[in-house]
Amino acid sequence: NRYIEIRSTLASPDRWLTEWFSGGGKSATGVAVSEATALTSTAVFACVRILAETVASLPLPVYRRVVGGGKERAQDHYLYPLLHDQPNPEMTSFEFRETTMGYLALWGNAYAEIERDNAGRVQALWLLRPDRMRVTRDTQGLRYEYSLPDGQSVILRQQNVMHIRGLSGDGIIGYSPIRMAREAIGLALATEEYGARFFGQGSTPSGVLEYPGKLSEEAVKGLRRSWEDLHSGLSGAHRVAILQEGLKWSQVGIPPEDAQFLACREFQTTEIARIFRVPPYLLQDYSRATFSNVEHTAISFVVHTVRPWLVRWEQAFKRDLFSVAERETYFAEFLVDGLLRGDIDSRYRAYATARQWGWMSADDIRGLENQNPLPDGQGKIYMVPLNMVPASAVVVVPPVDEAKRQVERRDKPKLPVRVKRPRQYLPVFLAAAKRLVRWEISEVRNLLRKRLDITELEAWYEKDETQRRLRAYIHPAVASYAAIIASDVEDEIGSQLLDGWAEMQAAGYSDIYVRDHIHDSRGQLRALSMVAEPDAAVNQRLDEWDERRPGKIADWETVNAAGVFARLACVALGVKLLRWAAVGAKPCPYCQTLDGMVVDVKGTFAQNDVQAEGQEPMRLNRSPRNPPLHEGCVCAILPA
Repeated sequence: NRYIEIRSTLASPDRWLTEWFSGGGKSATGVAVSEATALTSTAVFACVRILAETVASLPLPVYRRVVGGGKERAQDHYLYPLLHDQPNPEMTSFEFRETTMGYLALWGNAYAEIERDNAGRVQALWLLRPDRMRVTRDTQGLRYEYSLPDGQSVILRQQNVMHIRGLSGDGIIGYSPIRMAREAIGLALATEEYGARFFGQGSTPSGVLEYPGKLSEEAVKGLRRSWEDLHSGLSGAHRVAILQEGLKWSQVGIPPEDAQFLACREFQTTEIARIFRVPPYLLQDYSRATFSNVEHTAISFVVHTVRPWLVRWEQAFKRDLFSVAERETYFAEFLVDGLLRGDIDSRYRAYATARQWGWMSADDIRGLENQNPLPDGQGKIYMVPLNMVPASAVVVVPPVDEAKRQVERRDKPKLPVRVKRPRQYLPVFLAAAKRLVRWEISEVRNLLRKRLDITELEAWYEKDETQRRLRAYIHPAVASYAAIIASDVEDEIGSQLLDGWAEMQAAGYSDIYVRDHIHDSRGQLRALSMVAEPDAAVNQRLDEWDERRPGKIADWETVNAAGVFARLACVALGVKLLRWAAVGAKPCPYCQTLDGMVVDVKGTFAQNDVQAEGQEPMRLNRSPRNPPLHEGCVCAILPA
């Protein structure tokens, strides 16, 4: 039984008893200030509500780290519905976080009991009131003693409590902002009470009635009673007073305007906003707000006020809710992008820069603007400027005799712009291949953690969902590439393809790519399952995939797809003959052998091997109808 009865005594007093004896809850104004009474100040209530509702309104997904960097939503994790939707059967996620953040803003501490199943996984989070919690440390760690409404107490250990702290002096209990700023809040409450009493008890400032003679005690009481009934309160304001028998009214005290009553109230509003680090304009104080600075002030509020609180939340989730093993892969994170958005002109200029330089796609931008993705994967293409290449790709060309250059230009046919497409489009295919391979690696590792054998792993590759995801990664690059190559061939021949031709060919090419990719992956994994330590061998191979495979895919597919689409376009436009064109500063001997070779549009450029002078024959595992001939080949085919 974890419930014990603990009562507050002089030897071990609770906080409320200490403050009752010492008067510690009162400020210098005489107004008692506590976390509860502070909320009667409109400025305090507004600040707490702003912080609580802001944190509660932010999306809170659980993420999974993916191999090679990046993250994806882990909607299959058991904590996702608890944090994102409903932490317990009685509260929504918004209500839970709103109340918790309110506790943090007032008490500087927030607690929730963690309900776990037999496996130790979190099943629910139940809020605990901070004014009923007492935290101590013993040999077993932190000890949480919670007072129940019936007078009994329950002892909770650290592993069963989620504790979010504010600024702390000992790392165990956070400071209460209300208690640290008691005098400022007390003055605000005092000015509010003064204003209320002014309008409730006196329509004018206090004063005295002077009488030249002496009045009996009964006459004094009657005069006071009749005067107050006639002239106090709002209903007595602006009434005409008639003084008889020598009575004279003399005003005493300081009028509100002389005491700068309104100015004092305004200053205390700013003072309380300073305590919670909330911009005054959010409290409807626009005295220092301008059209030009409100947007930047709002962003500063997110960065300097809200963000530190969110970090406390996120690190508390990691420490208290995720197991040690899960922390390496999973984490919860608030999404603040929507709060940081500027005006429409600033956003669109930022989107244009991100789109131009290739770190955002059209669908990425549409998602930030709460719009649906473009159909058929059109919005997943990442664009890059064609004049931007890595420094390592710059080739230093030695000076050449200009007369010799002119002879070479006359002797060698001019190549169309299409031969440069593979190099230009390489970054697009590389980005798509990286996303595809990293997703595949992440999924394979997850399956390996479940101790699946090679048969079950191969069966995963055969699932429709697996093939659909692989296709979704590569198809946007293939589709845009097919359209470009088709347009180039149309310009070379001077004829037009049918509408939709490029989309149809790209769809077929993507299906074939996924089939070949799966065949290659399954073959490698099956071979590794036969070695002495298959798990280590597979993980090493996955590391190799992450490092090298995207580059190999991009190098091969940019040349192969260009050749396939060019050949199919020539067939569709009635071309009968094709010519092999060796491309590059220094083509290999085998490509030079095929340079200029003309074949029927349905024929092949080689059969079993390729001969080159002074070289061993190149054995082929396929009959090339278009480049590449080998890895690293950048040749092209042209209408003959």
